[in-house]
Amino acid sequence: MSAGLVQRLLAALRRGVTQDVGLKSFSLVVAVVVFAYVRGSEDAQRYVFVDVVALQPTSDSEFVLVSEVPDRVRLALRGSRAVLNSIRREEVSTVQIQVDPSRRNYYFEPSDFVLPAGVTVDQIVPASFAMTWTPRIEQSVPVRVRFVGKLDRGLELDGKPVTQPAMLTVRGPAAEVEAFPTVGTEDVDLSRFGIGRHEFRVRLEEPSPHVSYNWDGPVSVAFEVRQELVERRFAAVPIAVVGGHPLVDLRPRRAQVVVRGPPALVQGLDADTLVPWIDTSDSSGETQSVEVHVRGLPEGVQLVRVEPREVFVFQRTRR
Repeated sequence: MSAGLVQRLLAALRRGVTQDVGLKSFSLVVAVVVFAYVRGSEDAQRYVFVDVVALQPTSDSEFVLVSEVPDRVRLALRGSRAVLNSIRREEVSTVQIQVDPSRRNYYFEPSDFVLPAGVTVDQIVPASFAMTWTPRIEQSVPVRVRFVGKLDRGLELDGKPVTQPAMLTVRGPAAEVEAFPTVGTEDVDLSRFGIGRHEFRVRLEEPSPHVSYNWDGPVSVAFEVRQELVERRFAAVPIAVVGGHPLVDLRPRRAQVVVRGPPALVQGLDADTLVPWIDTSDSSGETQSVEVHVRGLPEGVQLVRVEPREVFVFQRTRR
């Protein structure tokens, strides 16, 4: 092929490309727009997942739903490709359904879902779900402070903790509510507390999904921590007589004394230091019942009880 022929071909090709460039560009744009329009108008399908929120009957309903409700359903949507592609996830993210005890099954309907115009629902998975209802009851139960951990050695709780409120009403399915002897709090770590009175607020343990309390938020808790106390029993301690006639007799003549206090003080007590005694200064000489007292207790040690609390006193005759 001669050089002249090649040059003529290149010139012709150059004219074909550069001649009427504006018209050719416009034609290309129109073709692209028409293609996009036709393509976007084509019928298409898209799958989306929608969260399900079940609206339960009011709290005064006689029945409660105990079966599971699907967390979400899958929708097969049909419509133009352009409209389907324009749907954002948050626009169809949730569907609210109303359930009531008169129905044993719930069937999802396309009308349950809010969709753009021109979009239809081809399929819903699952299409339905079964509902199990049970009678709802309520009962009043005490609040229990749930302790974990231990107090430091030598410390103990002084009595039971007090909560406010002390009782709560529990509502829910009969089988679950009857299994609630108490309503516990969240864990309270005893290792955090020393001697003294402690007051604070703590949340209640979370109820099961079908159970509710008549109290929202935390409860108040109060208790006191004291030094550990132990009890000791002294048996057959002679009863002393103070005042009154010198010739008296007692029935019985000995008493049992029970004391409480810190271990070191209580263990160091000697039976000879404890004196059960009665006062007969008001004795009329006739047989009578007289209360027994105890002295000789060191500071910090308490008298728990003395047995018997009273003895019979009667006057002996001279011989």
